[in-house]
Amino acid sequence: MRIFFYGIGRFYQKRREALIKLREGDTFLGFIDKRAEECHMFDGAHVYLPEEAVQKDFDAIVVTNASFGEVKEELLQYGVAEKKILSYDAYLAKKKGVERREYGDFYGVSGRKLLMVTVNLDYNGGTLALIHAAGAMAAHGDCVTIMAPDADESLLQEILKLPVKVCLMPALCYLDAEQMKWLCKYDACLVNVYQNGAFAIKASKLCPTLWWLHEPSNRFCNIYSSVQQEFPELREAERFSLLRIVAVSTRAQVNFEAYYPDRVDTILPYCLPDSGQDFRNEPHESVTFAIIGGVCKHKAQDVFLQAVALLPQQLREKAEFRIIGSSDGEDAYSVAVREAAAREPRVRFCGVLSRVEMREAFRTIDVVVCASREETMSLTITEGMMYGKICITTDATGMADYIENGKNGFVVPVENAAALAACMVHIIEHANCYKDIRSVARRTYERYFTTERFADNLTAEFVRTVKMWKCKPGE
Repeated sequence: MRIFFYGIGRFYQKRREALIKLREGDTFLGFIDKRAEECHMFDGAHVYLPEEAVQKDFDAIVVTNASFGEVKEELLQYGVAEKKILSYDAYLAKKKGVERREYGDFYGVSGRKLLMVTVNLDYNGGTLALIHAAGAMAAHGDCVTIMAPDADESLLQEILKLPVKVCLMPALCYLDAEQMKWLCKYDACLVNVYQNGAFAIKASKLCPTLWWLHEPSNRFCNIYSSVQQEFPELREAERFSLLRIVAVSTRAQVNFEAYYPDRVDTILPYCLPDSGQDFRNEPHESVTFAIIGGVCKHKAQDVFLQAVALLPQQLREKAEFRIIGSSDGEDAYSVAVREAAAREPRVRFCGVLSRVEMREAFRTIDVVVCASREETMSLTITEGMMYGKICITTDATGMADYIENGKNGFVVPVENAAALAACMVHIIEHANCYKDIRSVARRTYERYFTTERFADNLTAEFVRTVKMWKCKPGE
C-alpha cells in the first residue's frame, strides 16, 4: 500500500515510533504538511504541500493530525476519494486486523453472556461508568466481557480484580460483518458512548444491542461532528432500527436528539460502587470546599475562583478551597486559573489523586462543588452524595435532576459566580446545620446510584432489548 502521512506536529510525534513500525510493509511516500515550504524534509522523508501530494499515485493518506475532520474535509475538496482518507485509528486497525489480547476470568460465574464495548480503557467518565456497570452485572451473576481497543495498564489491573474478562482489539470499530461473527455467542451487548456508534450498528445485526450515550454537546468539544466525519454511516438514523438507545441523563438525551430526534428510549443512570457505608463525617474548624477534575474551561474552575474572591474576607478566612486534578496545562485557560488561584491564599492545588488518596481526601472535604458549564452527569457530585457531603452543582449538569435545592444539596445557575458565592456564604455561616442535607444526600445515592439498583435497571433494559430485537426483521 502506497501511503502518505498528513501532519508532522505533536500528534505525529507522540505516535512516531508506533507509526514507523506500522508502516513497515507499506511504501511510504512521505509527509503532507502546510509548512512544506519551510520544512522540505522530515524524519528522512520528503514533505509535500497538500495540493502537490494529491496529484501523486497513492492508496491512502493517513491523517496524523488531531483535527481529522478538518483535514478530511480539505482532502475531499481536493478530490481525494473518501475511502482513501484514514484516521490514525483506522490505519492502526487496518494493519492490526483481528489481532486481540485477552485477560481475566469469570471465576465460576455462569449467568448470561454479556459483552460491554467501550473506547480505550482509561480514566474518563464514560469508561469508568462502563467498568462500574460491568462490576455490577458480574456481581449479579452474569458473565461479562469488556472489549476495548486498548487499555491503560494501571486501570487494566484494577479491572482484572473483578470477575470479568477483558478483550483488547485495536481494530474494534473497523471490523466487517465477517470479522464480527463471534458476537453471536453473546446473549446481549452494551455499546458505550457515541464514538462506538458504527460498532453498535453492526453489532445489532448479530445480537441484541443496547447503545448507552454520555456525550456533551458541541459547545466544548466536537464529538458528534468529528465521529460523523470518520463514520459517515452515523449520519443516517435509519441504520439504528435494530438498536435500543439509552442515555445516562436527560442532558445527554437532549444532546443526542439534537442530531437524531426522538431516538432515545429511556434514561439509564450510571452506578458507583459504595465505599461510603462506614464513612464518618466529622466537623472541622474550617469549611473545606473542593472542586474536582482536571482544569479546563467546561469544568469552570474560573467561576469557582471568582466566587471565592466575592466572599467577605472574614468568611473566606473560615474556609479552605481546594482544586483537585491536573492543573499544569500551558493553555491560556489553565494559566489564567493558576494566576487567579495565586491571588487567593486560602486556595490550594492538590494535583491528581489516586482512588485511595481521593477517598482519604473526602474525609477532610465538607462541600463538593461542580461549577461546570456543561456536564451530562457529574461523577464527583455522585461521589460526594455517596459520602454524605454537602454538594453544590450548576443547573447545566445532569446531576441537577437529582438535587432538590436545600433538601439534599444545592443547585446554582451556570456561570453565575455571585450565586455560587451566596450559596457558599450560607454554608459557611451555618456550617453545623447541615446534618439533614448530608443524610438525604446519602439516601439519594442509595436510591439511584448503587450497583444493585443499576443491575436491576440494566437487566430490565436488556430484557426489553432482547424482546425488541427478536420481534424486528433483520435488514
